[in-house]
Amino acid sequence: KQWYQRRVRGGAAASQIFYSLGIGFGAIVSFASFTKNCDNIIRDSIVITIVNCSTSILGGFVIFSIIGYRRHSTGADFEELGSGPGLAFVAIAEAVASMHISPLWAVLFYSMLLFLGVDSLFGLMESMLHQLREEIPLLNRVKKHGFNACVCFTMFLLALPTATNGGLYMIDLMDTWAVSVPLLVAALGEIVAVMWVYGIHRFTNEIYDTLPK
Repeated sequence: KQWYQRRVRGGAAASQIFYSLGIGFGAIVSFASFTKNCDNIIRDSIVITIVNCSTSILGGFVIFSIIGYRRHSTGADFEELGSGPGLAFVAIAEAVASMHISPLWAVLFYSMLLFLGVDSLFGLMESMLHQLREEIPLLNRVKKHGFNACVCFTMFLLALPTATNGGLYMIDLMDTWAVSVPLLVAALGEIVAVMWVYGIHRFTNEIYDTLPK
């Protein structure tokens, strides 16, 4: 049982790093298509990784400080807190509500969640919009703002079921089976394709060719 729990937690941690950095989603590749050929992509990669990890560490301090406060005030075990949306919108909400100046902490915490979510959404939407315009050249004739608005509205309609009474179960289902495992498999396939099919030496040579001389 302990081995299985460690395996599940390891998979969740790996998926979180992939999701946080945007690996396998195509967001970073889409953003990179807007850069100039003379940009130092090695420097940019290091900066992105450092900023991402720093943000994750800061968020971890906030989350675990609140969880520790709830553990201290109620005596509840960490295993009872759960994970996912239930942790953010049930357990943490109860802990924040019992704090001094609770409205202030609630605004700060959920503002952080909102900004982190919107920031991630920018990358994911840009990746999807970029791929649609690349695969369907006819869409390039449509005004960009109108096309983006239509796609965003369509995604909004598709997401409405997650706001129903069973929405948390749908989110958990999609997060477990539509994101975590498929994302790891897709990223592993990309690594194999680049390293062994395309060739690591050819890939590194092309990277160094793009660096400023």
